[in-house]
Amino acid sequence: METFDVYTTTASEVLMGLGSGHFTSEGIVQAYLAQINKRNDRLRAVLEVAPNALKEASKRDEERIKGITLGVLHGLPILIKVLRNAKFSKAANLTFHKGNIATRPDLHMGTTSGNFALSGSRPRENAAVVKRAKRVYRIDEIPAGWSPIGGQGQNAYVRHGLQPGDPTFSINGPGGSSSGPAIGVSAGFAPAAIGTETSGSLIFPADRAALYTIKPTPGLIPQAGIVPVSYSFDTAGPMAKFSRNVALLLDVLVDATKTKIREILAAYELVGTKAEASHKVTFKSWPTADALAKGYGPLMGKIFIHDYQRDFESYLNTVDNCRIKHLQDILDPDDTYAALSLPNGDQAGREALSRAISNPTSDEEAQTADQEMRRLSRTHGIDGALEEHDVDVLLGPDSGPLYKIAAAAGYPMATLPLSYLDENGCPFGLVAIARAHQEARLVQLQSAWEEVIGRRRAPGEFEGWEA
Repeated sequence: METFDVYTTTASEVLMGLGSGHFTSEGIVQAYLAQINKRNDRLRAVLEVAPNALKEASKRDEERIKGITLGVLHGLPILIKVLRNAKFSKAANLTFHKGNIATRPDLHMGTTSGNFALSGSRPRENAAVVKRAKRVYRIDEIPAGWSPIGGQGQNAYVRHGLQPGDPTFSINGPGGSSSGPAIGVSAGFAPAAIGTETSGSLIFPADRAALYTIKPTPGLIPQAGIVPVSYSFDTAGPMAKFSRNVALLLDVLVDATKTKIREILAAYELVGTKAEASHKVTFKSWPTADALAKGYGPLMGKIFIHDYQRDFESYLNTVDNCRIKHLQDILDPDDTYAALSLPNGDQAGREALSRAISNPTSDEEAQTADQEMRRLSRTHGIDGALEEHDVDVLLGPDSGPLYKIAAAAGYPMATLPLSYLDENGCPFGLVAIARAHQEARLVQLQSAWEEVIGRRRAPGEFEGWEA
């Protein structure tokens, strides 16, 4: 098999190599596993590797030789996140796991959300996104940040890593709960990944890893089998080094019955040159953005408290052999695993769970909050700004409030990698919002952006970086 660079080779290039016979799935998996073994002790992006990963990869090679392909991603390893505070990876051929996306026992990996309370639980079915991805094959990986099981994930670009005492979203850190998959792709553990987001959990980790991602319109991708925070906001989404690979994965994952998009990849192919793609760019200030984002907080809080216990316990009903049956069990002071899942120092977490359990938000209150939140974020927020300035998308800084506004509106959002901080090497960029079901427009924007900015730089390209 021809050699390839785990840091820079894109999913499209891997697929081309598989199709031409220059690569084999087994060889690719071996290369990524070697990289995981080399770097994961420090980065802590992957919790589990499927013990039958190489065997499954070999099967994919045999099928390809016979002219059998199970989908456009056949034989491609992909990382997959667990839920929050977790990381995990799986592939049609192999699986690395640390997250909240359910996998059946026959894949020999846990679905814990990085939480001891769910350790040992056995989902009866693969999550819908796993079923769709398995048709194309991929490696799965867990989210970043901290989790009771995985510990602290580290940004592959930051030379000294997250330091004791750094704030929650320090520029030294990897971002949000889908940081495991983001770390893994940027560190050469896999060519692409699938993460999840409630509010910012795809956007921040991808931005900190110089990756392209699209947080889709909620409901566009099936949520069955994903450990939830709130089905009102939750969604899965792809991460990749190359904009076209985001389109490729999105096209596979989307539930065609829930979107106006016929072919997301077709939208990508519409982008010819950067001149043709860049019809109109208008730079305007949006002075009310911060105020709008702050105004959504109480409304979103009411909906989270209303949804969380219901949605989480609904997920528990789909798994076997789980040590907890109710959200209340996580707060049991006599349960060793519950104590590990929610350390005594995490008073804020305990208080949030207690509020969700007592559920002071009624159905009527939640519905009223949702209507007001959508009105503010859409009519007086994103829709109003798009119409006022006659533009198709809104762009803003990665560290701004746009991710909150997009979450409140239920609108899709995309990352646009830009450059790297001199201070510590951490990537940064812009983010973009479009209206609901306008993912194709964001795909076009990412493609045009990549034409202008050029390919991302891998962590190893920076002086002083530890290989």
